[in-house]
Amino acid sequence: MRGLQLLLAAAALTAALAFKAPATRRGAAQTAALWFVGAGIAQAGTPTVQNVEALGEKAHRLREAVRKNGPASKMRAEKELETVLKPLQAAMEVVAGSNKEAKTQALLMKGHMLELNQALKANDWKPYTSKTTGETYPGGKPERELEEVEETLEDYLRVI
Repeated sequence: MRGLQLLLAAAALTAALAFKAPATRRGAAQTAALWFVGAGIAQAGTPTVQNVEALGEKAHRLREAVRKNGPASKMRAEKELETVLKPLQAAMEVVAGSNKEAKTQALLMKGHMLELNQALKANDWKPYTSKTTGETYPGGKPERELEEVEETLEDYLRVI
């Protein structure tokens, strides 16, 4: 049964990736709904704050794994960029509705995902020390970007 669920989730995700939604709120909601079906988060409908929180918890667990395992977690980080972080960002946009502060946080999330992707492609796993805070990240720049993801989500949840 699990294999069938994975196959259906993969098919739904493929459909979501191929779907070109119009630049409307309804189009964005449809795209996010397809993402959630593909990610196994929801059966149908518009994402909720609870969906955002659940995906945020998965992002937190990813950061913990990156901090603990460093480069050994690269494949997981690449996979969850697609299966957790992209659906999280899409859901944030939809749930934000007309809340401008929340929409801004959803856009900031997109930037952190791009920077995470760059760090993964560059294999930038050496411990990183922030010039601003002085904090050291054993998981390198990927861990730092995942911390930014968490902080952005916290800001988003405060304003939503």
